[in-house]
This record gives sequence, C-alpha cells and structure tokens, in this order.
Amino acid sequence: MSAGGALALLGALLASPPAAAPAAPAKTAAPARPAGTGTATEFRDGARIQAALTGGVTISPLRLTLASSPALPLPGETVTVTLTVSNAGAVAVTGVLPRLSVTGGTAYAGAFAGPAPAAATIPPNGGQRFAWTTSLAGAGEVRIRAEASGTLAGSATLVRGMAAAALSPPAVAQLTASLSPDPLTVTGGQWFDVVVTVSNTGGVRASRVMPALQAGAGAALVAFQRGPAPAKPVALAPGESRRFTFTYSANGSGTVSFSATVDGAADLAPPGALSRAADAARRAGGAAARAALADARAAAAAAGRWLRPPAPPAGPEQPFLEFESPEDARWETGGYALLEPSVAHATGGNGSLRAAFLVPADLTASPTGAFRPGLRRAAPPRGREPALAPRDWTRFSALRADVWSDADQPVDVRLALADQRGYAWEGLRQLPPRSATTIEFDLAGPAGARLDLARLVSLELSVDTSRLAARPVLYFDRLRFALRPAPAGATVASGSAAASAPTRTVTGIPKR
Repeated sequence: MSAGGALALLGALLASPPAAAPAAPAKTAAPARPAGTGTATEFRDGARIQAALTGGVTISPLRLTLASSPALPLPGETVTVTLTVSNAGAVAVTGVLPRLSVTGGTAYAGAFAGPAPAAATIPPNGGQRFAWTTSLAGAGEVRIRAEASGTLAGSATLVRGMAAAALSPPAVAQLTASLSPDPLTVTGGQWFDVVVTVSNTGGVRASRVMPALQAGAGAALVAFQRGPAPAKPVALAPGESRRFTFTYSANGSGTVSFSATVDGAADLAPPGALSRAADAARRAGGAAARAALADARAAAAAAGRWLRPPAPPAGPEQPFLEFESPEDARWETGGYALLEPSVAHATGGNGSLRAAFLVPADLTASPTGAFRPGLRRAAPPRGREPALAPRDWTRFSALRADVWSDADQPVDVRLALADQRGYAWEGLRQLPPRSATTIEFDLAGPAGARLDLARLVSLELSVDTSRLAARPVLYFDRLRFALRPAPAGATVASGSAAASAPTRTVTGIPKR
C-alpha cells in the first residue's frame, strides 16, 4: 500500500466512531412557554421571603366651603346654596366639576337646580363659586354634602375636595315630650306622680308651654289629685326642658294608660317686648291715673317717706364669657384653631382662653390664598358645641374683649355676625405685637347694615394668618357687652306649636 493510501485509511478511522459505539441522539428544540408564564423556584425550609409595597398619597390643593342664603329660610322660600372652591396650589386645576347631594335630615328639600357654572378652571391662589337653588319645607334641617374634582394642569393627577353643611328652615319652636310614671308599679291606695318632660328642640323660643295629661284605658283605677306643677304656662328657650308633675292615687288593680299633649307658641318677639307694650298701654290708660300716682309720690316725698327705694344704677357692661369655666373654652373651630383654658394674661378673674391659630404651612407646602381660622358659636349649635347665647343684642351698644397677642407682628382680628335672614357683617381690628389690647366693635355698624340684632344665628372671631409663618397665639378674656338704654315698646309676633307625648302605662296596681 502506498504511503498516500495509508494516510487516507487512517483519516477515515479517526473521523468515524467505532462500530460498537451507539449514535448520539439528535437534539430537539425546547418547547415554547406560553406568554406570561415563568419558572418556579423551590425554597428550602426557613428561607427568607420578602415583598416590597409602594403607594402614594395625593395632597389636594382644593378647599371647599358651603354656605346658604338666607341662612334660615321660610317654608317654600327659594334657597341659594353656594359652594366656594379655592385652589391653594402652585398650578391651575382644570375641569373642576362640583356635585351636591343630600345626606339626611328631617326637613325636605326640593330638586336642586344647578350648578352654575357647570365646570371651571381655577388658577393658582384663585377661587370659583358654584350655585344651586332649591326650596325647603318641614321642621328640622337638611344635611348636604358637596364634592369637587379636577386635574392638575400639566399632569393627569386627579384631585378632590369635600365639604358638608346643614340647611335649617326656621321652624317654630319644636316641642317634644316624654312620660315617666313614678313609680311604675304602685299599690292600692298609694299616691304616685306622672311626670311630663317637655323639651324645646327647635331654634326659636317657645312661650305659653303647658301640657295636658289624660288617663285612657283603666282610668277608673286611678283618681286625679293635683297638678300640673308648675301650674302656669312656661317659656322654653331653644334646647331648654321643663318637668310638669301630675299626682294620682291608685284605687284598684290592673293597668292604666296615660297620654299627654303639649301646647305652646313660637315667641319671635324681642325679650321684654310684651311687658313694654303692656306698660305703654297702662301709661296711656288715662291722665287721671297718672295724676293720682304723681300726687301720691309727691305726698310721700313731702312726708320724708319713699313709696319705693330707687333701683341701683345698672353697670355699664354685661359679661358674655369670662373664661373661668372649661365650658367657655368650647367653640366650633373646624380643627383650624387649638383652644385650651389658661391662667396666663387674665385681666379679670383667674382664667383666660388660649387660642393658637393654624397657618397655611400647617396644611400645605404650596402658596395659598386668604386663610382665616376662627372661633364660632351658632344658634342652633352643631353637635355638642354650646349655643350662641344671648341671641338678641338690641340692648347692647358694643362688644368688647381683652386680648393679649403673643405674636411678634401685628395680627388682624375679625368679628363676623350673621342673622336669621342670612344677612352678614364683618368688623376688623388690629392687635399690636406682644401686648394687651381691649378691642371694641360698635354694634351701630351691623344695625346700619340691615343686620337684625334681635335674631343673630352666628358669631365668629377669626384671625388672618395668610402671610404668617408661625402660629399666632392670642389670649382672650372678659368678652362682654357695653349696655345702652332699653328701646321703646315693640309689637309681639308669635306662632303656634304643639307636641304629643307617647302613651305610657302604670302597671301592677294590686287590689287592697
């Protein structure tokens, strides 16, 4: 064999596998996984497992305020509900859409027409008012809620805001009553009382309130002895209650059912109007009576005697709140003012009211518009807050208060008043830094602005903190009225009101 043939044979032997070696299987392509699937990993026992969560909170620049005009409408009168939406952010909010809904209440509201406008774009530090109209009927209030949403300009971020309020028709005084036999179980021959508790749950003073009690089924088993006590009709201020007691004796065995009705009238007259009118009528009764009275007084004076010692002169001021009681520190603040009783900077007595007012930086990091946190009292009150009392300011000439300002710069204090018809008035006073000031608001201004000082429904003391970096702290003390002579007689206007108490029973009267 030649050398070339030997080399060819050797190459063929090296390139091919031995005859006994099996051939390698051909590789197949891996099956494709369905979209969205993955591989599983088996963790050993005790292996650590972690999860990461992310989320965010959108801080809305929208602030909403609800108001109605008139504040206490007559039944059937048109009511305008105004929603003020302000933008406290640094960019415009576009496509702002307002919505209004009724959330509850015992009175009735007609269909709300509106809003006008239907939508708006609100620039930075700007605002927009939306209005609806409706009418109310029934006694009580209608609770409403307003919402607004929009989009931040230059992004798709959706922002929202919400506000709630109550619309209250002025109802006549609303009377409720309850029966409480005492004791519930009596023995034959025993005397027992049936107490009728009457409450004025309305927003208007009730006069000539008197219950009547009737024995129904089983009336022959009891004998009326005396009552009611008190025996004369009474007047009830809003939120006030009175107990009337009827006394019976048990004369048999069985069950007796009692029912009560309560009658009264709405007293819309200023305090003292009825007595002033009666006094004017007496004075106009005849010249002879006046002459006889003058002669009697002259004779008594000549003899060195007085028919009646002169009354001491009235003081020049009447206290409103002295801030000596923790109750005096309870005001509506909406969470924008922090109140607490204090003994610092008291100008009368031992106590004062410390009020720290929030500033825009407490709420948002962006520029804001006007911001005026305040202290408010209203009639009727909302929730458990104390009511505005007194509501009739016709005999006062001014409202005064001693205020210490802890701020390092001047602070503006506003007094805002509103009456039952929805008219409002504001007065402004400036407090110098770190000093005590007696502020005074002349009530001739509200009277000239058509405010009805005989039927006030709200008082608010607010502080403008729009341009302040730190919370101003004020100490209020001796909130008081300056008195003026009582006005001449006025006419009396009243309406009617009635209530029925549920039927109650006295059981288990055993036979003697």
